[in-house]
Amino acid sequence: MIVNQMKKSDDAFLWNTTNGLGALTSGSTSGVVVPTDATGSFTSATALTRLDAMIEAIPSDIADRDDLTIWMSTANFRKYVTALRSANNFYFDPESISNRTGILQMAYPFQNVKVVGTSGITGNRIALMPDAYAVVGTDLMSDETNFQLWYDINGDQLKHRLKSKLGVQVAFPEYIVSNDQN
Repeated sequence: MIVNQMKKSDDAFLWNTTNGLGALTSGSTSGVVVPTDATGSFTSATALTRLDAMIEAIPSDIADRDDLTIWMSTANFRKYVTALRSANNFYFDPESISNRTGILQMAYPFQNVKVVGTSGITGNRIALMPDAYAVVGTDLMSDETNFQLWYDINGDQLKHRLKSKLGVQVAFPEYIVSNDQN
């Protein structure tokens, strides 16, 4: 449970800080492609249309990559799954959704794109990019092992502390497709 909470905290930090993936995948960042058909409300009725518009806007230089990923909130991921189910498509398999410690993932039907719902993204932000173009780093190797866990007898609580530095950067922002115009 503690590890799960830390992963969610790290994910929120990586997407929502001023220099995080949220800012780097914004339309205000030079090079990020924002197709107008992908903006607007994201509901279970519009989910497939919005995602199709983003997939169509993928630059041809990277369209054949096998690590293309659509990143969205878990709430929007659930709307996407509802859209697939409502479309009554024969290819929808509920078993194809994997849950990796709070990160939901499944393949987009008939495309070389996977869809990931993460707790780090809030609101309607959606970003499509090759996974290899987003790089997360720490300051030192010791940051990975700088973890403390102890029992506080006075408060009858199990406490933990993890101090680390995290940073993120994207390579080639011109290959990012986003629905965020800010």
